[in-house]
Amino acid sequence: MTLSKFEIIESSLPKHMKQNDEDWTLWEHKTLNIHRAILHWSPISKLTYPDISEAVRNKINKKFKVSWWRGFAYGIIIDVPSMPDGIDIIDDSIDTRDNKNGTWQWIVLECLEPKSIVAVHTWMSGFLTPIYESLLSNYRSQGYEVGDFKKEKDKVMNFLTKVSALKGVHFQEYKPK
Repeated sequence: MTLSKFEIIESSLPKHMKQNDEDWTLWEHKTLNIHRAILHWSPISKLTYPDISEAVRNKINKKFKVSWWRGFAYGIIIDVPSMPDGIDIIDDSIDTRDNKNGTWQWIVLECLEPKSIVAVHTWMSGFLTPIYESLLSNYRSQGYEVGDFKKEKDKVMNFLTKVSALKGVHFQEYKPK
């Protein structure tokens, strides 16, 4: 039995609040120490990918309050009739580390013609990763051609990861005088 993308999300988020907002559907998981969301959007008009990316960031800023002490991360599924222009910059949307305005961890772009998926996930697995993986598995079982990509660490994160692996290196929190 194949589940819908909505059933996958709703069965995977331990706590969720589903809202319909214009042509967006939002699910939110929020506890004392974690704040995550998944968005689903079917744009009414044909947009370029840069326009899509900007619309997502605007929606996040409008709908979610990001706390510095809890952080906020999200994934999004976008349904488009065909591959949007400017798709070559899709990985620019995905964050490789915390973003004070909300960390965009993954995107699943569902193109109806041709029946294909372009999906990008940040280099690190997180709370929302199992939902992303379930969605892609489900799309494959429905006959979609799935292009699954990982956005690698930026230079700073790559450097810090390598340095932290060295013997004798211990990072400690900086405390101003």
